[in-house]
Amino acid sequence: MHFELDAPRVDAGDPDAVDDFGEYAAVGRFDPRSRVTTGNAIEITINTGNLHFFDPQSRAAIR
Repeated sequence: MHFELDAPRVDAGDPDAVDDFGEYAAVGRFDPRSRVTTGNAIEITINTGNLHFFDPQSRAAIR
């Protein structure tokens, strides 16, 4: 799923990245057994241990 995030977007150089979700976008996923469907209004929790960050100049992953 794609959702807005209150943080500057960084071009990570991914040719498959979607540009249609505004200036601030993030990508997440649900368990395949989830009952969530397109159009549902839901509240999510983010496991910060699974976040990935990139340097805005080099596009390299920050580990």
